Amino acid sequence: MAHYDLWMIETGERPADDVVAAVREVLSGVTSGWLQVCAASRSGIREVYFTSDSQPGEKVPVPGGMTEEAFVTALRSRFAARAWIIHYSTETQAGNVLKIDADGSVDARTFESEELPARIRGVLEGRGPVEASAWVGAGPPDEEGAEHGIFRRGYDAPPPPRPKSGTLGYDKPLEDGSYVGAFQAWEGSAIEAVAEEVGHGETGELTISDATGSGARIYLERGRIVGIVVDGARGQLPQDVWAKICALVPSKRRLRRGVIQPRHVDRLQLSTEHLLRVGRGEEPRR
Repeated sequence: MAHYDLWMIETGERPADDVVAAVREVLSGVTSGWLQVCAASRSGIREVYFTSDSQPGEKVPVPGGMTEEAFVTALRSRFAARAWIIHYSTETQAGNVLKIDADGSVDARTFESEELPARIRGVLEGRGPVEASAWVGAGPPDEEGAEHGIFRRGYDAPPPPRPKSGTLGYDKPLEDGSYVGAFQAWEGSAIEAVAEEVGHGETGELTISDATGSGARIYLERGRIVGIVVDGARGQLPQDVWAKICALVPSKRRLRRGVIQPRHVDRLQLSTEHLLRVGRGEEPRR
């Protein structure tokens, strides 16, 4: 992801439902809004953000007009733990990081042509995929099928809905010659095809295929790689699947926006940053 725009909350071993309940309490009285709660990292830190509908994707402001700092501060207090607001570009190595400690003290830092410290990179790289999509508005959800206003994601969840047939960017190209919604020729490497979508912060299914028809599918959520599949590699370790994807010489690509990772595709536990470095032959960060 070329630009990070993240709210990270330390929730420890508390389940996603506790996060949903806390957000509903903080935003009590708002008329509408969908919350995305991501899986917690091994350190118990998870990303939260809002979207315009139930599907993980483009982040929108806090419903009701509350500022992001006020929202994150109020949510953090429900867990008596740490939180981070991160706005940072990996291209310019510039941005701002606001950290709120468990005691409520605030540490705000600005970065100019400077790499993020390892401890902050660890927070970024530990982000998990969306675990629950929850309605936080007053009254019933504006979409059907949610259980107590929550759509579950993962193995125990019902199959996620796909965009309707004829949707631009899904099964129809956004415009003539666009690979978003239809296959188009691609002359670059496999890793750069993936990196491009990561940099754009895309949510959807990227398919790359070589001249023989062999290919791979990469599932993304807001520029994070959450699932990978390659032809002929079922049951293999994620590292081996990723190596096969990077070895492909694709001749065409297609991005289908709005496609959520299917249940039968394992949730990826490796960080996107690590996968891109490995794919480019770079040394992993210590």
